[in-house]
Amino acid sequence: MSEYSKKIRACMVRSFAQVLKPARKVMDLSITTISEQSGIPEDVLMNIENGRTQLTDTNYIALAAVFDVFMTKKSPADKKILQKILEPDYDDPTIPAHYVEHFKKIEEPFLYKWFATFEELLVRLEKAPKEFFTDEDLKTLAENYKIFIDETVLDNENFALFMARITPFLKNASDVTGSNVYVRITKDVIARIKERAQTSSEDLESLKRATEAIMKYKSEGLLEIFDAENVEAVFDAYREKFQFILITDNRDLAVEINSSQEEQPRISPVLFASVYEDGNIALYDFDSTEQDAAPESSYDDDDDEEESEEWEVIESDDEPIILQENALSDFIRKAKEEYPSSLPLDI
Repeated sequence: MSEYSKKIRACMVRSFAQVLKPARKVMDLSITTISEQSGIPEDVLMNIENGRTQLTDTNYIALAAVFDVFMTKKSPADKKILQKILEPDYDDPTIPAHYVEHFKKIEEPFLYKWFATFEELLVRLEKAPKEFFTDEDLKTLAENYKIFIDETVLDNENFALFMARITPFLKNASDVTGSNVYVRITKDVIARIKERAQTSSEDLESLKRATEAIMKYKSEGLLEIFDAENVEAVFDAYREKFQFILITDNRDLAVEINSSQEEQPRISPVLFASVYEDGNIALYDFDSTEQDAAPESSYDDDDDEEESEEWEVIESDDEPIILQENALSDFIRKAKEEYPSSLPLDI
């Protein structure tokens, strides 16, 4: 989470503590009732209201949950009054104005607003969707998002430059979390590379580049192959658990998945980006896309339960598929004819 998000949360907590007493009285809620529903002792609540004790993040979440439930029972007019009273005072001048404006527009329950601070990457780029990611954006990406790529990125000649840019942030995130942080691909990516190698002799250079990229970054602990049939299955199975970004040069695929998530909104939408020169990436601008023309997803909803159970077993971040020796033998045979002695035998 970026410094700006931490500051946004600090404003939320500080403001909530200041208005807790008057808001409670407007709601006609007693200290005892709030204590029973939130699990926070009455004396702690009284000290928070009187400014003798600081409101912690944990207690804020507990109180926000109580207030969210209470608000569901109020009329729309009463809700607006209470939301006005409880609107955070974003009084930190170091927070960019467009961050503040974004959070002021959120009229969802308090917990939604709290967890929306994780989406600072989307907020930062929402006004300029084609803006290239800065190093700070890549740091946010590595620390907060599960990053997936497809074969269109692997065989992009700019992919190596992108990896050079994001690698320090992946390694730092691994050090911070204590577990490996990867760029990920799914089994269908390998399958499509193999299929292209078997059916086409025209793009061996790009296929060779993709294969070597898999081998290189996998050996360096930067790329993981997950045991899932396709990325759609991953996004669906972990809809509310993780934040995802798919980096793909296949705009049709991005439009297709984005359209499906609009039909089933998630708290944290999947982001989609493409690779550009010098290893830059930028989010897709879907406003300029005719999404109704997107093809239907090839992912079979009947497999939802099976995929979810499978991923629950292996979702430890660190169970990659071990590629069998000569798994791409057909590709290797063709490629070696074109590029003698230049392609490793397996990955």
